[in-house]
Amino acid sequence: MPVIPPSSVKAVRPALFTQLQTTITGTDLLVSLGKPGTYNPSDIVWVGNAHRTTKPSHMVGSGGAGWLDESYQIQVTVEVFRGGDEELVVWNRTCDLVDAVEAAVRTDPSIGGLVLWSYPQQASYDSDWEPEGKGRLAVAELLIHFEAIQ
Repeated sequence: MPVIPPSSVKAVRPALFTQLQTTITGTDLLVSLGKPGTYNPSDIVWVGNAHRTTKPSHMVGSGGAGWLDESYQIQVTVEVFRGGDEELVVWNRTCDLVDAVEAAVRTDPSIGGLVLWSYPQQASYDSDWEPEGKGRLAVAELLIHFEAIQ
């Protein structure tokens, strides 16, 4: 029976979290694996869901190692809140944190050798009043793309 290698996503998601936690620092900042709980500082960066696809790469009769290419996206969310009407402050900090996430990925695109490569694929930004009108909240959703051979 052939040895079927596991998906790299199991190791990459926590490795991405560790990479971000190590490189993105600051006061009143939380870097979280998964959606944060009740502790909500002003700045939050969290590593979220993964969405994976595979496709045959090379004909391997046993279906073993090297047969599949896997690609996936892991969502990283940046949330920045400031009380009052400080739209530009919130916007600038959100952009700075997005830049920091992207720089962390670009600095080590193989995520410590776990994947062939990765790159920041997409970012969408939303900035508005916090739902209760207590201040400004900006949220950026990033997709980090990963490629590996399975």
